[in-house]
Amino acid sequence: RCIPADECDLCSHRGSMFVLAVISDILRIQPGQFNKEIQTIEHELEKKYTNKVIINVGLCVELHDILETGDAHVYPGDGAAHITVKFRMVMFQPFPTEIVQGKIKAATPDHIQISLGFFDDIYVLPSELPDQSEYVEEERTWRWNYTTDSDEESHQLYMEPGETVRFRVANISYAPPAPRPSLLKQAPEKEDTAAPAASLPAPELMTIHASMRDNGLGPLTWWAAAEEMQE
Repeated sequence: RCIPADECDLCSHRGSMFVLAVISDILRIQPGQFNKEIQTIEHELEKKYTNKVIINVGLCVELHDILETGDAHVYPGDGAAHITVKFRMVMFQPFPTEIVQGKIKAATPDHIQISLGFFDDIYVLPSELPDQSEYVEEERTWRWNYTTDSDEESHQLYMEPGETVRFRVANISYAPPAPRPSLLKQAPEKEDTAAPAASLPAPELMTIHASMRDNGLGPLTWWAAAEEMQE
């Protein structure tokens, strides 16, 4: 479950696109790591979850804290300890209509790709660009041919890679994870004493669909120039 951003001290500093998710999992600790259990748990959680997507929750950014750990269980034939851990992860989870800033990473005739630095799967389709926008093949970028009401002259405003843009989150989609090769074979029957298996988070399967159609959206330089003209 996720804690609303306005109730989270950490998220209030990061912005509303981040929330805390409470997660429970079972970790396997090797015998040689028993003397540094907490450090090992933190390392294993970071390795297992950071930069992974949990379907319908968001992208795991970093471990926030460990809430509690259960008793360790050792199973026959396995000298490792299996510990249930309850912890909180910082999740990247923007909501529809939220306004976010990023940088244009790439442009094709089919879309503009935007990066936040830690997340690149943000796409703006041509239908979500301002009217009279066109793709300039020789420059591999999009251009808005803007005409003011006061004159009939067309102003060519470019959306170039590396430029900082403001966009609105339209929706977020999650793709179901592909079957793991090891799961395609029938698993052998196990005895009741076998260690319980914890489900792994899905790989990066999260896509943000964005829009830059409204006033104030798009490259920041557009609107800075407009404000200067008004002054």
